[in-house]
Amino acid sequence: MKWTAVLFCVLVFLSSTTVADVRLEILDLSTRAVRLTYELEDNQAGNRVFLFPDGGFIHSASRELFQVESVFDKNSKQELEFEVLEAPDKGLPQLRITYPEPIKEGSKKLLSVSVCLNLPDKDLLIDAAGRYVFSYETSHPFEFVVPANHYVVYTNQAMMVFERGPNIVLSQSDKYVKNIVIKTRIKN
Repeated sequence: MKWTAVLFCVLVFLSSTTVADVRLEILDLSTRAVRLTYELEDNQAGNRVFLFPDGGFIHSASRELFQVESVFDKNSKQELEFEVLEAPDKGLPQLRITYPEPIKEGSKKLLSVSVCLNLPDKDLLIDAAGRYVFSYETSHPFEFVVPANHYVVYTNQAMMVFERGPNIVLSQSDKYVKNIVIKTRIKN
């Protein structure tokens, strides 16, 4: 019997002073381990504390397992202090990131935040044709790192394809709400 994998990932709501690009990497298909890396820009003058994302990480897996790999200031090339809180409205994980100094007028912070989740079984399945189907809804630029030993057989959006080191990456940079579907097969 063949299986299909469907991956529904984190939908993040951001404040008006935040810009984010999202990169999704499948770490382990058998455990549904996923790394999400957000490239953020905070341009709110005076900010010293930054809550990310507004409302918390929106996904059922966020309650089961949530691990922060890194919070990095790309301007200073330094790790930043952070703590994991529960967002007030829904109790979902949210990061409280602390800057060493407030953001100066006309300046901005460029951040890289990497988190890992183990998705629930229902969010990663294998279809009857043996394809893995990864689905992600976002309104932000998005990159998908194709799992090792997989090749892409379908995308529902026009995407750029390129190599980054040993990885094949699909990229979609439109800034409208879209559901991206990517289907892959394992190489023989």
